[in-house]
This record gives sequence, structure tokens and C-alpha cells, in this order.
Amino acid sequence: MAHKVGDLIKWVAYHDAFEASGDVVTGISPVYSRGIVLEVSNVKEGALVAHCFDCKGSTLVILDAVHDSVVVLSEGK
Repeated sequence: MAHKVGDLIKWVAYHDAFEASGDVVTGISPVYSRGIVLEVSNVKEGALVAHCFDCKGSTLVILDAVHDSVVVLSEGK
């Protein structure tokens, strides 16, 4: 899905718990952050800048929609 400026999004910020199976460790309890898309890259597919509502410290984040599991909660106009 192509993201647009103004979209309300959420993404996995980190995991509270992990489980291990052999040599593989997997996050099982994701914690999400939410924000508004401010800019979408014309160069790299899925790269975007968002204003984070609940991040500590920095309020601007750079995300890769593929690796950061970005989900659109509401589309902007």
C-alpha cells in the first residue's frame, strides 16, 4: 500500500517479550507507536518521515514501511 502525507499510521516500536526456538529469537509482544505521515520518499519505495505522538525524545522518525511494519489506521485527505 502506498502511504500518503496526512495518513495516521502505527508501527512496531519494540517488543516487550521474546521467545527463542533453537537459534531464532522472535518478538512476541509488540508495542506500537503512532503518528502522522509528513513526507514520503520519491527515491525509495516505502521510506517516509512521520511525526510521532508517543515517542520519547525525538518526535520525528524515519521509517521503512517494509521493515517497520507500518499500518495505516486512517487515510489523510
